[in-house]
Amino acid sequence: MREEQEVGVSGLVALLGLTLASSNLLPAKSYAQTSFPARSLTDENIDESNTNSGNGELTISPYLWAPEIGGTVALGPINAPVDLSLSDLASGIKIGGMGHLQYDAGSAFVYLEGVGAKFGDPEFASFGNQPVAASAIMIESGVGTSFALPVSSGRQLHVSPYAGMRFLRLKASVNGPLGSIAGENNWVDPVAGAIIELEISDRWSLIGKADLAGMSLTDNTYKSGALMVQYRASTDLALIAGYRTASGNFRADDGLAANLAADGPVLGLRYSLGR
Repeated sequence: MREEQEVGVSGLVALLGLTLASSNLLPAKSYAQTSFPARSLTDENIDESNTNSGNGELTISPYLWAPEIGGTVALGPINAPVDLSLSDLASGIKIGGMGHLQYDAGSAFVYLEGVGAKFGDPEFASFGNQPVAASAIMIESGVGTSFALPVSSGRQLHVSPYAGMRFLRLKASVNGPLGSIAGENNWVDPVAGAIIELEISDRWSLIGKADLAGMSLTDNTYKSGALMVQYRASTDLALIAGYRTASGNFRADDGLAANLAADGPVLGLRYSLGR
C-alpha cells in the first residue's frame, strides 16, 4: 500500500512540477509565471514613433521554458523524491502551450498569462514504470506601471513593477499494477513582481525578471527569477533568450505537500500591435 501511494503522489506532483516549470513546459510563472515585459524601448527611432502614435500597444508573447525539476513530495508519513530531467518531461507531453498577452496605455499596463498542458506516459520510468495521465492549467492576470531612469551614454533603465492573481488547477491519475490513485487540486494565490530592462544598444537589451506568489498569505509560496537578452529584430518583433530558475512550496487540503525547484533555458518572441 505504501508503494502504491508513493507512486500516485509522485505522479501528481510531477505535473505540479511541470506547472512550476511553466510559471511557467508544464512550467514555468509563469514564468510565469512567467512571462516577458511587453514594452521594449531599445531603439530610439522606434521610441519616437511610439510617442507620436498616442495609441495603446498590444503585445503577444509565446514562449517556452525547458527546465529540469527536483525536490520532494510528501503525503502524511510518506515521502518521495522528485527528479525529472527534460527528456522525462518531453517524452510525456501530449499537447501544451504557454503565452503572455499585455496591453500598454501610457505608463500603465494590464497582462494575462496562460499555461496549459496534458501529460501521459504508459510506462513513466521515474514512477516505477506506472502509467501516468495528468493535465495542468495556470492563468495569471494583473496590472502594473512602467517608468524609466537615465543611465550612461543616453541609455535608460526601464522598471515595471506589477501585481495580480494566479490560478492553478492540477489533475493527475496513476493506474497500474501497483494500484490506482487520482487527485485534483485548485490553488489561487496573489502574485507580485518586477521587470527591469537595461538598454545596451539600439537593438539589444538585458532583461531581469523576478516574482513572488503566495507570499505566506496562502498555503503556497513560490518565487522565480530570470535573466534574458533581447534582440529587437524590427519595429514589431523582438526575440528573447535566457535562463530561468524557480522554486515553490505547495500544500493541499488532502495533506499533499511538495517542495520543488526548477531551472533551465527560456526562449520566446514578442510581437507588438498598435504602434
